[in-house]
Amino acid sequence: VPVLLSTRDHGILSPVHPTIADFNYMIVMVTSGNQKIFLDATEPELAVGLVPMRCLNGKGISIVPGLPDEIEIRNPASASFTSVFLEMKDGKFSGKLSVRNTGLSAFNFRQDLKKEGSEKDHFEKFKEKAEGVEFLNFSYLNIDSLNLPVERKYDITLPNQDSESTVIYI
Repeated sequence: VPVLLSTRDHGILSPVHPTIADFNYMIVMVTSGNQKIFLDATEPELAVGLVPMRCLNGKGISIVPGLPDEIEIRNPASASFTSVFLEMKDGKFSGKLSVRNTGLSAFNFRQDLKKEGSEKDHFEKFKEKAEGVEFLNFSYLNIDSLNLPVERKYDITLPNQDSESTVIYI
């Protein structure tokens, strides 16, 4: 079913009586059981069921012949989970850092990766920005599997740690 909406830049729909001038974008809604799945074909790295941030502007109108209906446009929850496993040897911390991105968070990471050109280029820029952590190796998983979370794994060390004066909060 086509759904007409207004993007964030275009403004919200008139709550009383939207006119054709209020709309500037269209997505598709598929209903599976009680679940509404939104589809947008303009972003190749966007997972099924997500719409771009520019489309999240409240409501849209489904265009069903004879039965137009107001539809709330929202994405499933997005998240970023980070875990760190550290080990201390000879007064130096080393270990693994893992980051798992879902939903629009995964989409945004894929977009950043695309802008950088390659995984290695992205990793090099990421390393440059890091303070107090030395990133040794990396792996990015599920970059091309759009409906799976993006997983980033890094081998890290924390240089210049004085084990006598370091406080660790857990």
